[in-house]
Amino acid sequence: MKKNSTIWNRQFTLAFLANFMLCFSQQSVNTLVSSYAAFLGAGAVLVGAVSGLYFAVAVAARPFSGPIINNCDKRKIMIYTYILGVITGVLYAVSRSIPMFVTARIMHGIEFAFVGSLNLTVASNSLPKEKLGTGIGTFGIGGAIATAVGPGMGIAVYEWATKLWGETTGYMTVFFLSAAFMLLGLIPAIMLEPSKPDRETVEALGPWYKNIAAKEAVIPAFLICFVCMASNLITVYMVPSRLQNLWAI
Repeated sequence: MKKNSTIWNRQFTLAFLANFMLCFSQQSVNTLVSSYAAFLGAGAVLVGAVSGLYFAVAVAARPFSGPIINNCDKRKIMIYTYILGVITGVLYAVSRSIPMFVTARIMHGIEFAFVGSLNLTVASNSLPKEKLGTGIGTFGIGGAIATAVGPGMGIAVYEWATKLWGETTGYMTVFFLSAAFMLLGLIPAIMLEPSKPDRETVEALGPWYKNIAAKEAVIPAFLICFVCMASNLITVYMVPSRLQNLWAI
């Protein structure tokens, strides 16, 4: 792929927009997961388990998603993953039992196992080497904005819809909004250029099981693990009204 001297080439811009929609989809839902589980009748322990299930599934699927991303057309993977995201948002919205909600959380985790690193890979591959740091930093701005705005937006939409049509519709509205963001993200994903590695590159990577982990990433992964733990401990319990009774038990 020919790379331009600016970070805002076509491929990078499309990856940025797709990731921006993804982050809004994720952040608008995360604040309501624990309270919706309680709304469906889950106890305190099950609320915590359901809230963390998405991340556990994402971690478990990463050893498989990484080699697949390395060896297949990244554009196609992104399209399929965003379609899965749309389906997941709709499944959240229509879930009326804990098993259905757990199924949605598992699908959400599988989705993130792919798209979480895929968007960044597509973006970084499109950047000029001399502007890689600037480009990655700029790419992260979209996620930062979504993290700052998304949780409050999800809660505001939930409260607005609840006042008009009731609590069930309040949750449904936010989950459908999450699906809508993934659908919007699908548009730039479709417009991406195909990005399949050539045979020589695939052969150089070796067997898939040798590409599960890189020792150079251990320390950064360890640090970001604690950052994400701190962040999600806050966001998943931002709607306390239905959870207060659980903690009082």
